[in-house]
Amino acid sequence: MAVLAPLLRGYQEKPDWPPYLAAADRIGPTYLLHIYQHGGLGVEYGMSWLRARGLERCESANEMLHLLAVVDQLLLFDDVDVVNSSGAEILLRRCYGLERVFEDVHCEADWVDSETSKMTPWLLERYDATSLLGRALRIPAVEKTVLRETRRRSQFDKCLERLRASAAQ
Repeated sequence: MAVLAPLLRGYQEKPDWPPYLAAADRIGPTYLLHIYQHGGLGVEYGMSWLRARGLERCESANEMLHLLAVVDQLLLFDDVDVVNSSGAEILLRRCYGLERVFEDVHCEADWVDSETSKMTPWLLERYDATSLLGRALRIPAVEKTVLRETRRRSQFDKCLERLRASAAQ
């Protein structure tokens, strides 16, 4: 907080930010206070958040640790004004989006089973600024490969689940 407090006092309006960031809707300052209010690192906040929701083994949710490690480094070692940084805003919106996606998850069972999952993955796109930026570029060959691999993986996971279910009986 000692490092963050002076930055918060230096908050500036940023009308010249890229349009996909909607500078008027900044979450950075408020979210930074939320993350660092207890005096620990952002990564510590992230680990606590993962534990509280039973997400330690969830790869998607663990992205939070990577993002908050970057914010920690920007804030504590690189002397970046994270409060007024459009780059930090992008990272923080992604973190906030992850929190929203897993908001109703309270234990591992809430996210492991795709049939009863309490995750709301579509929310991430609503909060993540880069999802708005990324719509302009599509590489058809890559999109086709990713879609094919996603379908293949889904089929494999379903087969595995059936095998586990039949073995348990």
